[in-house]
Amino acid sequence: MLSPHTLLSLPTEIRLDIWDLVLTNDAFSHQENTHELVLNSQYTAPTQLNLLLTCHQIRNEIGIIPTFQRAAFVVKRLKESPYSAFACQLLSLPKDLIAAVKKLVLPAQWLDFDDPTFWSGGAMFLEEKLQLFELTFFFENKVDALASHAQGTICKPPPVHPMARRMRLWNHVQVLRFIRNESNVHLRKWYRALVGQILKEDHYQRYDSEQAPNLGMTRWEWKYDVKEHVAEFFAKPPHPVLPEAEYMEMVAPMIHDLIADMEAEGDESLSLP
Repeated sequence: MLSPHTLLSLPTEIRLDIWDLVLTNDAFSHQENTHELVLNSQYTAPTQLNLLLTCHQIRNEIGIIPTFQRAAFVVKRLKESPYSAFACQLLSLPKDLIAAVKKLVLPAQWLDFDDPTFWSGGAMFLEEKLQLFELTFFFENKVDALASHAQGTICKPPPVHPMARRMRLWNHVQVLRFIRNESNVHLRKWYRALVGQILKEDHYQRYDSEQAPNLGMTRWEWKYDVKEHVAEFFAKPPHPVLPEAEYMEMVAPMIHDLIADMEAEGDESLSLP
């Protein structure tokens, strides 16, 4: 009589494919009607990591570090001391697991550059402790925004001037994303303002500041997905020192693209019924 097959009796290649499918649960999903990218309310990192707790064989096959690297850690809302509380949550992990965190998803309203606790808490922790594949900021959807408004807070995009200055110094993130998440935030307009400020700040630091030429630690390439309503920034090595005329010639197409995007959005709004 044949013994019944169990999951662990399957060939290793099949088991690894199964583990891969289990771990591909995404922190985001698409709205069926609009295709807009939104936060998946059913997703939690602990659910992803539960596979490690099933048995020693599975834990050894998928690996603790690779599993942490694949999981997106989503912090939704912390009402009190959000920045320091967020840092304390991750600092409770062993150092090797902190280093293994590669995907982080945070509320966009945390990007409050006027709040000193932002720098002493969450932001400094991000810059000193983590090397991320993806750092995603999401805006509150309309339901959560109503709750915030009732509490006297309003979710809005962060100011672009300090954001652009800080991004030149960030070398711990490969991809920086902002998702509208069905909010009332005019993300596309803010994205253009941020890109314009990035270009303006880079020119100033290279040619006009007291420390010129200050190349910064990172330059960014960018794109905006008009269906998903996602702004993405990709970290690249800074350009070398260039004569100003050559630099202006290099960035001219980027400025043209910004103007074209603004005009295209205006045309889209005019065509709406």
